[in-house]
Amino acid sequence: IMMIFRRVVFLASLLHACVASSQFQTPVKTVTISGGTHGNEYTGIWCIKAIEKQREMFNAKAEAPDTKVINVFKDYPSLNIKTLLANPKAYMANRRFIDTDMNREFSIKKLQHTTETCSEEDDTSCNSQTSLPYESMRAKEIESMFGAPKTGSVTGDDDAKSDIVIDLHTTTANMGITLIFTEGDALMSAAAAYALHKCKTEYKYENVHILLLPKTEKKDRTHLPSVGKHDF
Repeated sequence: IMMIFRRVVFLASLLHACVASSQFQTPVKTVTISGGTHGNEYTGIWCIKAIEKQREMFNAKAEAPDTKVINVFKDYPSLNIKTLLANPKAYMANRRFIDTDMNREFSIKKLQHTTETCSEEDDTSCNSQTSLPYESMRAKEIESMFGAPKTGSVTGDDDAKSDIVIDLHTTTANMGITLIFTEGDALMSAAAAYALHKCKTEYKYENVHILLLPKTEKKDRTHLPSVGKHDF
């Protein structure tokens, strides 16, 4: 878990460097780190709790007991770092999901279906009982939190409220640390290469891999981080 947390810190430092890099002309200002998309995967949940603890310590001007662990809010003040507990009901129930896999609910087709169903059932906010799966309603709620970049905008990515969404997962497969992003994203490619390099050279952790997802239109991507301008 500590290795995963360090990976998040590595990514934060890379993204901070990219702000001033001529290679990437659009500044990275807001990064959202999500955990618990699957409620029984605790690594991401632990990480976002650790990040919020760092926020508390930074606001209180307190020093961390472990001097080897940097405080991302202190070291990268230009970044607006947010956290998201993606599937709180499944987390509380210690289940992967309540009704359906939420990481398959973020395509524009499914998000629009949720919106239309809520409208037909006279529940435009989808807050009360509907015929929809819980994860479908939660996916639409999350998309709205990020400015509805898929269902509510004309310009698409430009309206997303988070420049990058990093979604953390846990697996029982022998994948070590696997960095996953969509083919063709130069910024996320640089971030993955940086994290892989740091894990192998600084922490001597060899079981690190990069996995490319096939390039698809942002609106058709089903996974949660696709609500950001960049997904990781």
